[in-house]
Amino acid sequence: MDYQDFTELSPEFEQFYNEAASYQIDSPEIISPSFVELSEISQKYEFGEQLGQGGMKKIVRVYDHLARRYVAMALLPDDAEQTVYDPFIHEAWLTSQLDHPNIIKIHDVGLDENQRPFFTMDLKTGSSLKTFLQTHANTVSLDQLLEIFLKLCDAIAYAHSKNILHLDLKPENIQIGSFGEVMVCDWGLGRLISLDDGSDIDKLLLNSELRDTNLRHEKMTIGTPGFMAVEQLKRSNALSEKSDIYGLGSLLQYMLQVNPDFVGKSLSAVIKKATSEQPEDRYNSVEVLGEEVKKFRLGYATNAEQAGLSEELKLFYRRNRAVCLITALSLIVIILGTALFVVKIDQSRRAADENYQIAEKERQKAEYSLNLYHQEKASFANLMDNYSRSIYTDDLQLVSKEFYQTPVKIAREALERIEIILRHDPNDRKALKQKMYILFCIQRYAEAAKITTFKEGTHLAFLSKINAKMNLTSYKKVTIDLLIEIIEQFDPRPNRIPFISKIIACDYAMRYKKNNKKVASSYYRVVQKAVSYYNPKWDDENFIYNETSKTLKLSGHDLKHLSSLWEGDQCFLRFIPIKNLHITHCDFYNLYELEGLKQLTKLDIQGTQVTDLRPLEKFKKLKILTISEGQFTQKQLSVLPERIAVRVAE
Repeated sequence: MDYQDFTELSPEFEQFYNEAASYQIDSPEIISPSFVELSEISQKYEFGEQLGQGGMKKIVRVYDHLARRYVAMALLPDDAEQTVYDPFIHEAWLTSQLDHPNIIKIHDVGLDENQRPFFTMDLKTGSSLKTFLQTHANTVSLDQLLEIFLKLCDAIAYAHSKNILHLDLKPENIQIGSFGEVMVCDWGLGRLISLDDGSDIDKLLLNSELRDTNLRHEKMTIGTPGFMAVEQLKRSNALSEKSDIYGLGSLLQYMLQVNPDFVGKSLSAVIKKATSEQPEDRYNSVEVLGEEVKKFRLGYATNAEQAGLSEELKLFYRRNRAVCLITALSLIVIILGTALFVVKIDQSRRAADENYQIAEKERQKAEYSLNLYHQEKASFANLMDNYSRSIYTDDLQLVSKEFYQTPVKIAREALERIEIILRHDPNDRKALKQKMYILFCIQRYAEAAKITTFKEGTHLAFLSKINAKMNLTSYKKVTIDLLIEIIEQFDPRPNRIPFISKIIACDYAMRYKKNNKKVASSYYRVVQKAVSYYNPKWDDENFIYNETSKTLKLSGHDLKHLSSLWEGDQCFLRFIPIKNLHITHCDFYNLYELEGLKQLTKLDIQGTQVTDLRPLEKFKKLKILTISEGQFTQKQLSVLPERIAVRVAE
């Protein structure tokens, strides 16, 4: 259909046709919209928050509008003098020559609007090696640490292949990414070596300027104490790849200190050789150091440890345990079979018959001895089982009244018995459970933290969480405030109620062992928290204690219990000196819960739910009982001893 056909159809089609004909389909906005958008960008970088500052630079998060990504920008401090411009620029140039997955990558180097140098690099999420080790001290494995170290060796070996030294290897300059990336950062003290070999890198980095920088480096001590080689400390001109090898050895030693069990004979020898005082005594290259660590990971002896034949055989056995066992068994079978064959050939029929009789007798003796062994083994196992049950039912449950008289002594004796069980069976879960339970009671949190075999959701897994959450192993002394904070971590479940009582009993015994009256009298805050714990709906502001008169006033609805009601438990109030006790207008009903208040002389129970007064016979010093009018019948009052005078409140 041509133009004439459109005009014949409708005037509206003619108008649309003319508009379409005038439209320019070769407009840049249509052909290359991205090109137009890119050409309109006037500002390449958009600045964000500062990520950190150290040395002679600060790091800022910026958005690169041209590349459409976030990068990290290194800038000089606002007060930096022009004398530091060149070292800053040279760091960027030096680092940009290193294209390695474990070395921070430089993207851009330039001058800002104020003619101050900057450079951009990868924006990595994670933490420094120092922070990583502090955060993962209890979870990181030796193999993970060695994997990180080998990546560091790869990065530094690559840099050495480019004739570049780092000279400032320390935990703060190693970045551990969120997904396990390992990155060597901050090449500010790096320098070129072997500049007279005509290499391309010499020309690319303007060697005349870098030589001036290197000369300035040689006149000052560069590096970080504890991680830099002796020649760096002495400002020696003989800096070489071995200076970085010293730094790597110091880093390996630092990493392994996260767990004392990680440092063995082999790795100690490797570290010692890498950090030798004389450079010629160290490894010849980073590659050789890395190979030593790889040997250790694969179960081979390192060259540094100079293992003897016995050590080599031990390592060979560990690497090839299955093969060694099969070979040994095969040899034994072959030797025994051959010996038996020779005996059969050499012996006559009579000698064979005699030997058969002798062998039969010996077999019977051996069978008898074996039966005795199995009987003794079963008897010993049964004895240990009975011993375990005896401890579980008597000592380890800690439910007797005697426990509350000398809680720490009984707890320690129970621990001794537990260790006997664990020596017989280190995986006995009942013994481990009770051990952790007692260690937590007597505030040996560091030992309790080592027991980690209980599943999520169990009572003892809850104790482990409290230990870790509050970092209890870091406290040298448990203060009153810390004890209260520990109690607050427990929710009032039935299986945790008696535990609070035992925690307080042990704590009080340890504080009061030196007859410190001040400690005892100030204990009312812990008592208040304990009463509140066992009465979760009660308002603990209705707890008023007068230290001078030794008077305690308790009141309020939902106040029901003053002990855990478990066998052997006593009143929480016994931990503070009380002569006058007022428990009024509350839901308290059981006077047996007051057991342990030996100094009580006056008791006020107005408005309570008490109906049985017989428990008061045990309070030998009680002289006055105050009640509400009509609260008790004459029959109920008749059980009181004559020494107790009854007063009816007005």
